[in-house]
Amino acid sequence: MGVQGPLARSAEDLELLFDVVAGPARGEDVGWQLAIPPSRQESLRDFRVAVMPALPWASAAAEMSARVEELAQFLSRQGAKVGEAMPSLDIEQYFRDYLRLLMVETTLGQSREQREEAARRLASDDSVLGAQAEGLMLDAADHVMLLHRRELAREAWRAFFGEWDVLIAPMALDAAFRHQEAETRDRTLVIDGNEVPYLMNIVYPMWAIYTGLPSTAFPAGLNAAGLPLGLQAIGPYLEDRTTLRFAQLLEREWQGFQPPPGY
Repeated sequence: MGVQGPLARSAEDLELLFDVVAGPARGEDVGWQLAIPPSRQESLRDFRVAVMPALPWASAAAEMSARVEELAQFLSRQGAKVGEAMPSLDIEQYFRDYLRLLMVETTLGQSREQREEAARRLASDDSVLGAQAEGLMLDAADHVMLLHRRELAREAWRAFFGEWDVLIAPMALDAAFRHQEAETRDRTLVIDGNEVPYLMNIVYPMWAIYTGLPSTAFPAGLNAAGLPLGLQAIGPYLEDRTTLRFAQLLEREWQGFQPPPGY
């Protein structure tokens, strides 16, 4: 569940940084070598691009969704195979299991009493976010079964990427928002005039995080307020160069990094 990745102003620099940090985990280098394969494709017209459908319980801002559609149309004009598609997954259970595991990982330093108290506060949430309470009280058997379901999800992704090279989606619900200092559970975001729980902003990053897939974020222009919009390309496990190459080609032929005024 730990996520690490370099940041850069260009996708070319991003791959350079990737080469610097990539390698076998400490202790495994005795017997394992990392050999990331080359990109599946070298031109946009050859990519098979799936577009993530709108999520019924986590709608991205209209400007963000419009930019996804704009990109899909651009790719189609380039000759790429483009279509709306997702792996064969129960998407709500996928998110619930992510939240359960997230709570396990982020509360390891808390006492059982602290986790029980937090679970009681969260138990009244009858939305998908209520899974956080279950994660706080997960026992060993439930944890093992959750990891089993994650392996099944990984198998679904493998099948999916037999037909597609990348999956494009928003990187977040909307552009940058004002910093908030309240407790996370008390924060909210306003998306197109609708107030939504702050934690729903992790919906789009979690697709790659939960099953350990590579995801390359790339610029998609500015919204009406002049703030940058970001999309992502999710790719097959250990095929980071495919999503990196896709982002590099988009940077050259569609949208690139735009320095803010004065920089």
